[in-house]
Amino acid sequence: MESESLIPLSTFEDANQQWLEKMLSLKFNISITVHSWNLTLPSGREGFLSEIAFVKILYSDGVDEPKDLQLVLKILPKDPKVRQFMADGHLARREIEFYKFATCKELQDICTKSGIVLPVPEIYFAGYRKEAVTLALLDLSVHKCKSIIVKEGSTLSQTKVALQSISQVHAAGFIFMEYFKDHEILSTLSVDFNTDSYTLDMVKNLNTIVEMTEGTPVADTMKCLIPLEKLMFTYYKNYPLMKTIVHGDLWAGQLLNTSDASKAYVIDWQFCRVDNPVLDVAAMFFMSSNPEMLEKHMDELLTCYWEAFNQPLQSLGMTSGITFEQFKKNVDDLLLFGFAILAVSIHDFLPAGNLTKKRLLGAIDFLEKKGAFKHFVDTFGNKN
Repeated sequence: MESESLIPLSTFEDANQQWLEKMLSLKFNISITVHSWNLTLPSGREGFLSEIAFVKILYSDGVDEPKDLQLVLKILPKDPKVRQFMADGHLARREIEFYKFATCKELQDICTKSGIVLPVPEIYFAGYRKEAVTLALLDLSVHKCKSIIVKEGSTLSQTKVALQSISQVHAAGFIFMEYFKDHEILSTLSVDFNTDSYTLDMVKNLNTIVEMTEGTPVADTMKCLIPLEKLMFTYYKNYPLMKTIVHGDLWAGQLLNTSDASKAYVIDWQFCRVDNPVLDVAAMFFMSSNPEMLEKHMDELLTCYWEAFNQPLQSLGMTSGITFEQFKKNVDDLLLFGFAILAVSIHDFLPAGNLTKKRLLGAIDFLEKKGAFKHFVDTFGNKN
C-alpha cells in the first residue's frame, strides 16, 4: 500500500490530481486517470484525533467506463498538543502498521485458508513518515454503514455483532503471530502504550463521579480508586491469557454497522497493539453496552465471542491452548480495565450524549456486585 513514489500528505492542500492518480495507480496496479475530484471536510472534529477529509473521485483506467469512488483521508492533526499526544503513544504509526498488517500477503493467505473476513474498510493507501502520515480508506457511508451509539447502552444483538467482528481480528492476529512471531510488521505494535497521559483525566473524572454520588458508598469507592488511577490501566498485566492484535479503544463509535446491523466494520486503529484480546472485550462492555443487559447475558456474550474466535483456528487445525473457563475467568479479572477506559472518557461521553448518568452508575453497580472494586483495592492498594 505504501510506495516511495507516493509521499504521505502533510496537509490536505497537498492533495492534487497527480497525487490521487499515483495512489490509485498503485492500488489497482494499472495507470489511472482522474477526471475530477472534490475534497470536503467534516463539519466538526469531535472525537477525531487525526484530521479527516472526504474525497469524491471520478477516474478511469483507459479500458472501462469512468467510475465514481469515495474515500476517507486521514492525516496528522494540526493541534500541537494532540500531535504530541499521538507521537508519545506512536498512535499514527500504530494505525499505519495495523493496515500494513491487514494487507500483507502472509495475513491474506491466512484469511483465505481460515475463512476470516477482516472487518475493516478497504485500504487504498497507508503511508508513514515522521512528519507526514496518510491513510486512505473506502468511505463506507456510501454503502449506508454507520455507527450506532445508544446512550443507554448497546443491546444484546449490537454487542454480539461487535464481539463477532473484533474476534476475527483477534483470531487473525493470533494465527499470524503463531506463524510469524518475529515478523517486522509486529515491531511497532509490540511497543507498550504509554498511559501516563490518562492520569489527569482519570483523577478529574473519578472526582466527578464522587460529586455525583456524594454521601453514598459509591463515592467512598471512587475515593479509594483515585490513588490507584495509574494501576487501573496496567494491572491487567498481572492476569495474562494470550497475545494477539487488539484494537485498544473498542466501543460503538469505532464500529460502522451495515444497513441491516448484521455486521460491523472496525475503524480507528490508533491504539492498536499486541496485547490480551480480553482488553477489547472489557472495553466494549463498559464503553458501550447496557449494564443490565450484561448482567443478564454475560455468559451468552462470552460464548458468542469465544465460538467466533475459535472457528478460524479450528479450520486450520490449531488451538489457542486456552479453555472457555480460563477465558471467562480472565474477563472477570479484567472487567475493571473496561471501567477505567469508560471513566477516563466520561468528560467527553456525557456532554456528547454517548453516555447517561444512569448507565454510568449501572456499570459501577454491576462491578460492585461482582466485588471487582474491593478485590482491586485489596490486591493493589498496599502496592501503590
